[in-house]
Amino acid sequence: MKSIVSLNDIERMKDALRASLPGVKSSHRVEALARGLGWTTNASMRAALATAPAGTVPDEGAFRDYLRQHSFDAPGGTLMRAFAQPVSGRRWISRPSSAASGTA
Repeated sequence: MKSIVSLNDIERMKDALRASLPGVKSSHRVEALARGLGWTTNASMRAALATAPAGTVPDEGAFRDYLRQHSFDAPGGTLMRAFAQPVSGRRWISRPSSAASGTA
């Protein structure tokens, strides 16, 4: 399910990752976060979110793969825990269920 994220959400996720991965360089944490949220770089993520919040689906594998490529490791679920931090007020995007659309 997609979730809408904003730059404020990213800042809270960065704080959560800083706390959970203190031994990982800041630049690697934010680049891994960007990959895990579907962007190719932190710069492209920030540019996209500077104009408006965007929908994303977290990808723990992409997040951890980036860290592994840079000789760091993260426990499974690290991205998802950081993603859950700013959940209050987050808007979710989902497909209408058949009951909601009247096509039971």
